[in-house]
Amino acid sequence: MSLNIKIKWKTLSEICDIAISNVDKKSKKNQATVKLCNFTDVYNNWQISQNDTKSFMSATASNNAINKFTLKEGQVAITKDSETRSDIGMSTYIAENLDNTVLGYHCALLTPDPTVLDGGYLNAYLSSYLGRKYFSNQASGSGQRYTLTLDSIGSVKIPILDISYQKKLGKIFLNIDSKISNSNAITKELESMAKTIYDYWFLQFEFPDKDGKPYKSNGGKMVWNDQLKQEIPEGWEVAVINNILGKYPKTKTVESKNYNQGTKYPIIDQSKDSYICGYTNDEEKVLKLSNAIVFGDHSNKSKYVNFPFARGADGTQIISSNNLRLPNYLLYQEIISLPEIEKGYSRHFKFLKMQNIIIPSLNISKKYMDLVDDMLNKQKQIILENKQLKSLRDFLLPLLMNGQVTIES
Repeated sequence: MSLNIKIKWKTLSEICDIAISNVDKKSKKNQATVKLCNFTDVYNNWQISQNDTKSFMSATASNNAINKFTLKEGQVAITKDSETRSDIGMSTYIAENLDNTVLGYHCALLTPDPTVLDGGYLNAYLSSYLGRKYFSNQASGSGQRYTLTLDSIGSVKIPILDISYQKKLGKIFLNIDSKISNSNAITKELESMAKTIYDYWFLQFEFPDKDGKPYKSNGGKMVWNDQLKQEIPEGWEVAVINNILGKYPKTKTVESKNYNQGTKYPIIDQSKDSYICGYTNDEEKVLKLSNAIVFGDHSNKSKYVNFPFARGADGTQIISSNNLRLPNYLLYQEIISLPEIEKGYSRHFKFLKMQNIIIPSLNISKKYMDLVDDMLNKQKQIILENKQLKSLRDFLLPLLMNGQVTIES
């Protein structure tokens, strides 16, 4: 049986107070110290509670800013400015009153009229395909910066349902996100474990020797390398990254305005914080590689991908090693361990290719990959499961809104 749900549409400005934050990261004298909820905090969380604020940075804010931008239960924060369209309008729900925590620069704070609009429901809608597409299309600017104006935020149309029903919907999507967040925490832990092993083996050179003991501290032979100006294990080599890069199938990129035109293939681009940035069904733009590295020419960020994906726009580079002693995941670890390259320069790939990296022995390279292989497969499984959960979230929202699917009390 379907519910008889009548949907009214209202613009956000009609049912919500909208404020664009001007609180920056600087600490100023004669201002109060606060926790700052930044762009990345909004971007990376479906909801924010008191526990999340432990990792927020400290800054200062004026009394006026504190009164205006202190985060309260039921509010929604969105990203307002970014280098790419796909990062615009990402939202998070404020799940608790966050005393002494204010929203930072490049974000906007939405305070719904609680008699008309539930914050959890609003967050779900803004995070859906419809909400994401609207903000992507409304973002003004070009090149390296896009932004949402107060008018463009206020003009988004929200389907208004009975408030009690909105709250039920909001709870459903918060539960889905809890599953996604828990899974993301597992992937981060797996990444941390793989990085710890890499640091021990390839930076400290304490990989297992023929007797299974740490190589360097147990007298393993080290030789001086002029390129790195340090000693490296005997039999290891040094190469310029450009000389070990292989070729990959050439495909067209997916323009940011076309993100989320489909659900089949993830889009990976150079954005700083998100892993999967959108979806496409365009087979011609999909790279069906066993694994590759995505590098951001503007952001200087790297992502390791071991499933079919489409390449996003805005300077996204694909990197693949042609050296058997340096498989792609090991190359990825070396890249993310390099000092930041030409900070502030907009074309980082040019400089990345000029960097020297270590080529380990084939034996140690294989041992490392055997050790982390299960971790990488688990990460891949979690990422694709989260993709299905997010697709389910977008699929359910319109059905729950119009009553095609009912909620049992």
